[in-house]
Amino acid sequence: MIAQGIVAHLQHSGTRALLIDGDLLREELCKDLGFSAEDRSENIRSAGAIAMLAARSGITSVCSLFSPLIGEREKIRTACIERGIHFYEIYISTPLETCALRDRKGLYDKTRMGLITEFTGIDSPY
Repeated sequence: MIAQGIVAHLQHSGTRALLIDGDLLREELCKDLGFSAEDRSENIRSAGAIAMLAARSGITSVCSLFSPLIGEREKIRTACIERGIHFYEIYISTPLETCALRDRKGLYDKTRMGLITEFTGIDSPY
């Protein structure tokens, strides 16, 4: 994963770094969230809040998330700027087929079977 490589590079260069992975965040902190716009917003807000708390302790966060809602990214960016925290956004475009092939949790299959709704790239646009 690209984010893991970035964190490893930061740590190797002496920077305290934290990886905030969207999938792990959903497993540990946001278990009750689905993929609706409201739930996605809360997941992004939670990741941003964790990153800002870490920044206050001198830790650089790398957040690896599907973040299809530009408004939510802008809220986090604004909150960081207001607090003097650097915010960098990296957009990586990956074909849907590649995402589905790399999907260890079977979320794309579950979405195609109708078990998950409002999933990015399938029935919810990025």
